[in-house]
Amino acid sequence: MKRPRALLALAASLVVMSGPVRAQAINGQVEKIDLAAARITLRHEAIPMLDMDEMTTGYAVTDRTLLKDLKPGDFVEFDADRVKGHYVVTTIRKVR
Repeated sequence: MKRPRALLALAASLVVMSGPVRAQAINGQVEKIDLAAARITLRHEAIPMLDMDEMTTGYAVTDRTLLKDLKPGDFVEFDADRVKGHYVVTTIRKVR
């Protein structure tokens, strides 16, 4: 019976060592920016972790300074999450 305990200990250590799972960057293009409302509209690829198909979606941003160097037409990579039932961009950067 020592073998199952050893396997369980190994599995637990791998989970602890791996750390949190990071979302994969999402590719998109800026359609519209509303700096006053801290919102951005992005045309983007499918986002499986949020159960979203490829589409154009308006997002709130966690920090409006994320928007200061962006303009419509820019290609971007971003991370998004669902916070209190709303989709929110948590990081974003230009790629071209």
